[in-house]
Amino acid sequence: MRKYVPNSKQSPRRGFTLIELLVVMAIIALLVALLLPAVQRARESARRTQCINNIKQIALAAHNYESSFRSFPSGWVEAMPVDPTSGQQVDGPQNANVGFPEPFLIPVSGSYTTDANGQQTADKANQQFQLLDWELSPWWGWQALILAEMSQATVNIDYDLPKFSTDSKEASTVAIDSYLCPSAPLPSNRPRNLGYSNYRGVGGALTGYSGLAPYSGNFAGGMFGPNSGTKFRDIPDGESNTLLFGESTFGFWADSHSSLAGSVIAADGSSSFHNGQNFDGLPYNASAGAPYHLTFGSWHDEVIHFALADGSAKSMAKNIDFNLFRQLCIRNDGERMTGEW
Repeated sequence: MRKYVPNSKQSPRRGFTLIELLVVMAIIALLVALLLPAVQRARESARRTQCINNIKQIALAAHNYESSFRSFPSGWVEAMPVDPTSGQQVDGPQNANVGFPEPFLIPVSGSYTTDANGQQTADKANQQFQLLDWELSPWWGWQALILAEMSQATVNIDYDLPKFSTDSKEASTVAIDSYLCPSAPLPSNRPRNLGYSNYRGVGGALTGYSGLAPYSGNFAGGMFGPNSGTKFRDIPDGESNTLLFGESTFGFWADSHSSLAGSVIAADGSSSFHNGQNFDGLPYNASAGAPYHLTFGSWHDEVIHFALADGSAKSMAKNIDFNLFRQLCIRNDGERMTGEW
């Protein structure tokens, strides 16, 4: 019986050649390279939408607080001691140092020179700042005061206890998702398990930093401040022309040093702090034991989100005219706003 032996010249091909495989792999790699940026942009767009929703929820909570207490919450609640003889404030409680398990890098804008026409020219490129520790304030800020309006009443802070009591420390470890920007690459290993916050109230114009412990910031004209109680009647510039909350790259919700930021640049273009930058400015630290003070900032490249006093929320370009930003931060300057954002 004869066996059939197929002709190799007429047999069907049973595989790919090396060249064909390399061509297919190159095409797949090219498609991935083309699609990956689009996927990343789509994801960042979704994160920006969630960030705006977060800050709008915070603004709504502040409005609900105002409906209940007839004023917006204080930027932070402090009880600074006063010298009985001079009547002047003296050092208050000290901050509590919080060491970081590993360094954390935040974006910092490069330095700029501002000319007489308000135009800025870059002197140094953008860079990063390394945070190794943090000074936690002995005061509670607005983030704690609106917890009930944020549907976080179970945190249940006992304000009759000292800020650094065991019960207060436990409360400070509760993570609140609505206080986090989804684009922020915050360390998963939280320092002392403290809850983060990427949002700050608008203090108005930054005028300096106190030389008295716990070395808080000094702000003027904004919606929030120490022991403040701003009412709607205190916003003569109009709710739609006044900023309420904005983003920041880092902070803790149980820390009054993380509660406020403001306009850094004065009307004449001068500035003494944060490298002269309203956004992603160089953190300010006066001395050992003093906290790192941060400006407004974001992880969204050249865009940052703000909520206004009317409850709306929108995006803002970081290259906004510094005078327009200053006007938006101050609720009662009475200046005519001619710019758009």
